[in-house]
Amino acid sequence: MLNSLELQDCLVQAGFTPDIKVRIAKFTHGETTVYVKTPSGKGNEDSPVIKEPLVLRPEWLPLLDTIGGIEGVYPNREAFFHNSNLRDFPQGISSRGKINYRGLPVSVENKQALAKLLTLVCDLDVSDLSYFDGSHEPESASLSETEKARLALARIGQGKYRKALLSYWEGCAVTGAHQPELLKASHMKPWRFSNNKERLNPYNGLLLSANLDAAFDSGLITFSYQGDILISKGFSEASDFGITPKMKLRKLDVQHQEYLTWHRDNEFKG
Repeated sequence: MLNSLELQDCLVQAGFTPDIKVRIAKFTHGETTVYVKTPSGKGNEDSPVIKEPLVLRPEWLPLLDTIGGIEGVYPNREAFFHNSNLRDFPQGISSRGKINYRGLPVSVENKQALAKLLTLVCDLDVSDLSYFDGSHEPESASLSETEKARLALARIGQGKYRKALLSYWEGCAVTGAHQPELLKASHMKPWRFSNNKERLNPYNGLLLSANLDAAFDSGLITFSYQGDILISKGFSEASDFGITPKMKLRKLDVQHQEYLTWHRDNEFKG
């Protein structure tokens, strides 16, 4: 699990502004606030382990429940964390019967899990705590929390979008390889150019092994109207990555064609 000091470092890397106080640190990014419990007394750096060190807004628990949770993110469902320094959070009655500010205490397993959490609850698009471009889009302002969650999870390769691709392709769209941990959900018409409907449309997606996904996303390969692979002239080392001219999509629907055409015309490096 990430400890307090590791969480603080990650949040700073993600662009949050810290305000560190005794026993609690406040981190803000735009309108989003999270808190991290901090070690106190001697040996802070030697003993940074605190139970459930990250503290989120209480209303984010139903959002996590709506999308089935995030692997590696473990909220305490039994009790809120009460502290007078959580001033950006709502008040509630503690177990001692006192009114105080309260938050949702969370343990986070690793940086990848934290990146997915931040993508869901913040106006951020992050992967391994690095920004994507176009993170805040006006089109998203009118969406419900559930719709925002679905979009966030589609962006990071989880949720219904990925499940739809797994169901349709039943493995890599080219090789048929089945190991789900090694398969990437790739958009034909990239996220930054798609509207929200296109982003969630499984016919805008290919399920590819990591090497094919990287090449496709970089425009080094694409696919013809018939599904045959097209390899960029500048990708002379394609065979070194196991990519050959005989490859093709295992199946193709007419609904894929609009998005494949967009990729050939705009992303493929020819």
